[in-house]
Amino acid sequence: MSEQSIRNVIENCRDEFVEGKYIQRENEMLDRKDYLTESKKLMFRLMDNIEKAIML
Repeated sequence: MSEQSIRNVIENCRDEFVEGKYIQRENEMLDRKDYLTESKKLMFRLMDNIEKAIML
């Protein structure tokens, strides 16, 4: 997921956001760019491991 894809979700689903204990506000979603970097690394590691398992 990229910053742009988060912006797209916000733009396209804004009317579905409600207040709640586990619901992030728009600014909270956009303020955690550090999570994007880490999740991207984890996703690539996962995909690499799946590829290795398939090649066995």
